[in-house]
Amino acid sequence: MADWGRGQNAVAMEDMLDVENKRMTDNLASKVTRLKSLALDIDKDADEQNRYLDSMKLRGFGAF
Repeated sequence: MADWGRGQNAVAMEDMLDVENKRMTDNLASKVTRLKSLALDIDKDADEQNRYLDSMKLRGFGAF
């Protein structure tokens, strides 16, 4: 009977750890999604700035 009680505690602990792992996985996935969005924004901004600098070079502004 005592073994059954320890088994229940182990199952409860495993369930608690599974819930915590899922929560942390979801949190990490959210952060990865945010970082991906930021990286895409940076890439877009860099492309726009490069086009702007190229247009200035074509107009003869500055020595690029």
